Amino acid sequence: MLTEFSFKAMDSGLPNTRGAGRAVATQKDRADGFTRYVNGLIDLPFVIGYHWFEHADEPKEGRFDGENSNYGLVTIEDRPWEILVRRMTEVNSALEARHAKSRPVSLY
Repeated sequence: MLTEFSFKAMDSGLPNTRGAGRAVATQKDRADGFTRYVNGLIDLPFVIGYHWFEHADEPKEGRFDGENSNYGLVTIEDRPWEILVRRMTEVNSALEARHAKSRPVSLY
């Protein structure tokens, strides 16, 4: 199980100066990064799942540890990042079938 991964984008209006990972330019780039990463993960025989780092973005002033990045599926005001959420819905709905195709069935 892979936990806590994300992508952050500079078009979010957040500083993105604290927190892991290099920022991408746009929300579309976030969605594209998610797609490539998750499809790569699900093709690995030992991966059974994953989870995105955070539901909501971090405040621009920084959270308790100073992170101030665009990691969320929604803004700090609870507005969805539409491109990312739509792509996640599409990709996630196809993962079970993709995972099944990449695994040989064993009777033992």
